[in-house]
Amino acid sequence: MKKMKNLLWMAALALTAATMTACSNDELQADEKPAQKDNVVTLVTTLSPKGGDTRALSDPGDGTITSTWAVGEELHVDYKKSDDSGLAAKATVTSIDGSGNATITVDLVDPKDGGEIDFNYPYSDAMFDLIEDNQIGTLDDISKNWDYCYGSGTLSVSGGTATLSGTVTMDRLTCIWKFSFTDGSTDITSDITSLNIKVYISDLYQWNYTIIPSSLSTIYLACYPNDKSGPATVTITATTPSGTYKKTASGITLYAGKMYTSTGLALSLVP
Repeated sequence: MKKMKNLLWMAALALTAATMTACSNDELQADEKPAQKDNVVTLVTTLSPKGGDTRALSDPGDGTITSTWAVGEELHVDYKKSDDSGLAAKATVTSIDGSGNATITVDLVDPKDGGEIDFNYPYSDAMFDLIEDNQIGTLDDISKNWDYCYGSGTLSVSGGTATLSGTVTMDRLTCIWKFSFTDGSTDITSDITSLNIKVYISDLYQWNYTIIPSSLSTIYLACYPNDKSGPATVTITATTPSGTYKKTASGITLYAGKMYTSTGLALSLVP
């Protein structure tokens, strides 16, 4: 249970990449195609917006992140069976109301009455990892693969019907950092072929993010918050055809659900 919540929350508290794990496609198939086919019940429930009122992630320029659901989007669901064993399933958004709430539908095998059920977005969170996998620096990529949101509820099962009480609140567990860079005078953002951002607390607790952009005028990074663990030192390393550039800043604190902006950031050429 709580697969994505545990991964991200432990990362925010412990600041260690060692806790971050990802399931393989084979593991997903094994979870989501259980051998037991009896006592399958369908849960139809409502999830709160991911935040804001637009389909894709957008940047309104005020430090917030706006996004909501789209019909056909998928979530990774973890729940308990009646024997207390855990099982996973795939939920699909079937409709959206005027307030941005999503109605989702998911089939559950022998779900436990009174058992917790966890909703993780995006569905690909089971296969991708912010630290171990490369991002490409666009909001569209973050929206599809890195915009981690989590919610949970308690199942009420009666016969062939499963329900939840009220709307499930979905919380964004990551933040986004928007960058553009100069060499002190000239913009070099579109020349960057690789961008590494190291968030450092100590030798034991640090994150390394890698972005492989393609001629972007603005580069976006999805990253974990560190407000639970204290300020970090951030080192930015940008690789271009003309050389490698760096900058280090200390006292950086990032909060979940926020958009941070560092445009026109001057980097120094590494000798």
